[in-house]
Amino acid sequence: MENHTRDSSRTATRGQHETSVRALNEPARKPILASPSSSSSSLSGLSSPASSALSTPASVNEDCYDLICVGFGPSAIAIAIAIEETVKHAGALRILFIERQTSFAWHGGLLLPSSRMQISFVKDFATLRDPTSKFTFLNYLHCNQRLIDFVNQSTFYPLCEEYNDYMNWCAQQFNHQVVYGEEVFDLYPAEDESGNSKIIDSASPYDGHDIYKKFAVTTRLANDHGEIKQFIRFAKNVVVCAGGRMKFPECFPNSLLIPRIRKVDSTKHEPNYLRVIHSAQFMYSLSQIETIVTGQKSARIAVIGGGQSAAEITGYLHSNYANATIDMIFSSYALKPSDDSPFVNELFNPQAVDEIFAKSQVERNQFIKNHATTNYGVVRIELLEDLFRRMYEEKLPGRNIRLWMRNNRTVSQFEDKGDVILLTLQNNSVASPSNGLEKLEYDFVVAATGYDNSINRDQLLTNLSKFMPTGSPEVERNYQVKTDDRLACKLFTQGSNQSTHGLSDTLLSILAIRGQEIAGSIFGQSL
Repeated sequence: MENHTRDSSRTATRGQHETSVRALNEPARKPILASPSSSSSSLSGLSSPASSALSTPASVNEDCYDLICVGFGPSAIAIAIAIEETVKHAGALRILFIERQTSFAWHGGLLLPSSRMQISFVKDFATLRDPTSKFTFLNYLHCNQRLIDFVNQSTFYPLCEEYNDYMNWCAQQFNHQVVYGEEVFDLYPAEDESGNSKIIDSASPYDGHDIYKKFAVTTRLANDHGEIKQFIRFAKNVVVCAGGRMKFPECFPNSLLIPRIRKVDSTKHEPNYLRVIHSAQFMYSLSQIETIVTGQKSARIAVIGGGQSAAEITGYLHSNYANATIDMIFSSYALKPSDDSPFVNELFNPQAVDEIFAKSQVERNQFIKNHATTNYGVVRIELLEDLFRRMYEEKLPGRNIRLWMRNNRTVSQFEDKGDVILLTLQNNSVASPSNGLEKLEYDFVVAATGYDNSINRDQLLTNLSKFMPTGSPEVERNYQVKTDDRLACKLFTQGSNQSTHGLSDTLLSILAIRGQEIAGSIFGQSL
């Protein structure tokens, strides 16, 4: 089994204030009077800029980058490392990574104390490609004077907190190529074969005979005064590492997908569902939970989901809030253990991608369905045993039962009652009373219900759909999006290709090899 819960394609969502940290080699921008339409969909679940925000004229960087990468999470870092270590004349290339967060953080909302990686540290950014690389996890330990102490632990699975620090250590070595705090919200073809800087958006007709040699990458930045600044940069190649968007049960309100700064006032009801979060926001929401839960004699918390993140959060809440009863709600009959056997882990070998891609789409779909439990909805056996032990001990005389497994249940209705959240659960067991419907009130709800890994990519590529044979993104084995001959520039996607490249696509397992594949596909020559 590999890392089931933490997306490799980019960093996690954070709802904090955003400021810009300019890349060291980012040239000054010149203002222009016109920019592409801002009406198209936004990236990573963000809404369009509020109508009350002040907009400034877009600024343009006329110089063309060799590569712009949307996002600077693990996938992008692996590409940056591979370019530096395998591409000839890498230092002469103009490369830029644009990250919406204000600093690097890999699933910061899920970095629970003592949580460990579910993947060997050997599958880091470099070792499987080149064990002598300076970007290996072992070299990180050596540089931070912890190598011997780590070895003495006799483990292949470091703390998630430590692995996040390793990733950040690698990321910092590319600060001169990264812009933090900007959101990429549109991508357009630009410049025809005559050299005209001609941007084609969804509202603009195009000349079917033109050949477009570069992309226009449009971003926006909001400052603390509500002013929205927009920027346009050009690139010969673009890699989209847009990451997944949080998923909630279908009956939950859509407004939960809009990032916001949460302020808790225990004396009144706020209309933006402060009592509901996604698991990706958990560690960022502890003060919120503290205010709501500890402010009453007894509290009830629901954790929806049956995977590793749901189990870790359930254990954390049970350990840290003695006045709270925790309901873990999941659709299966029992929590399922993850499989760590070497045969199962072969599914995540680099060569497995070739085998899966060679299949027909029908065969791929069946393959992924057959092996989905190696990647989704499973829990490390040690954590399962810990949760069961807790439940057993609470059955002893004089104990209060505070941990409940609401198995065989799905959430069918959501209602915000102001001081509580009312969930209607569909009990799918045969002998359930009242047609299987249960109505339960909760003071706080955590949805550990996964991510949609394609929606951000699809929205960002809307203006390029007219150049795609089927009108929607399809990728080659090398992760390049299929386009017709009018688009001479190259477009790649990462972390959204599970249906064609297999279960390792959103994981960390093959980043070192995949980074080299992308670098070679773009720049060709290798050292």
